Amino acid sequence: MPSLDRMREKRLSIERLREVLNYDPESGFFTLRVRMANVMPGTIVGRKGGYRGLYRDFQIDKTRFYLHRLAFLYMTGRWPEFEVDHKNTDKADNRWNNLRQATSGQNKANRVAKGRSGVKGVYATAARCRKPWESCVGKDGKVWRLGQFDTIEEAHAAYTAAATALHGEFARAA
Repeated sequence: MPSLDRMREKRLSIERLREVLNYDPESGFFTLRVRMANVMPGTIVGRKGGYRGLYRDFQIDKTRFYLHRLAFLYMTGRWPEFEVDHKNTDKADNRWNNLRQATSGQNKANRVAKGRSGVKGVYATAARCRKPWESCVGKDGKVWRLGQFDTIEEAHAAYTAAATALHGEFARAA
C-alpha cells in the first residue's frame, strides 16, 4: 500500500510544480514564480520543518512537500521511486549534485556516527572482555560482528572495510 506522502505526491504534477516554483540545481534553492499569499515572486522558499525539523519543506496547493523530493521531480520529470539521499548528510542541502535516489537501506548506510564511541560501527565491549572495542556492520536487517580490537582505530578500520564492501558508494565511515 502506498504511503500517505506518495499519495499526496501523485496530486502534484511536474507542470504545476514548474508553474509555481523555479529550482536552481547549483544552489539547491527554490524560488517562487507566482505570488502566494503575501510572498512575492523571486522569494526563496522552504522552511525547516518536516521530520525532526531537519528537512526543508514547502506547501503547494495546501499540501506540504519535502524540497529534496521536489528537486528530484523538477530535474527528472518524475517522482522518485524510493527515498532521496543527501550525499553529504546535510538535510537542508538540496543542490542537485548532492541528491541521489536510494533505497531505505542505502539511505541508512549514509548516516553519521551517533554511538558513545563517536565512531560509526565501533562499540565499547563489556568490562569483562579482553579487548575494549568491538566492531560490527549491518545490512538488510542482518548484523555481522567483525571482532574485538585493542584500539578504536583498528575497530574502525575493520568497520570501514566491511561497510565499503557491503554498501559501496553509500558507505559512510564517519
